[in-house]
Amino acid sequence: MTVKIPKPGEMDAENIQRPTFEQFSAEDQKAIEDIRKKIREELEQEIRRQEEEKAMKHYVSHFSVDRQGKVTKIRKSHSILHNLRQELMNSLLLIQKLQIW
Repeated sequence: MTVKIPKPGEMDAENIQRPTFEQFSAEDQKAIEDIRKKIREELEQEIRRQEEEKAMKHYVSHFSVDRQGKVTKIRKSHSILHNLRQELMNSLLLIQKLQIW
């Protein structure tokens, strides 16, 4: 098996250096920060959507509808609040991690 030795100056993805944040101009740094802010907002919006979806799904799971359309509670609401509180804490931890980024 032969090893291909690249010629000097030959382009290779492994030898391309990328600038650090500090090496960018102020204008480019602002653009990067704007992108980070947009990504963070999108992630937070997705987290809120998932929270609402989970809360609704969890809450609805404690009710049933009979053939006449009557809605009946089938579990205590205390466990619902406990589970929702736990979901909220998990989401807040994720938001904290995003803010560190």
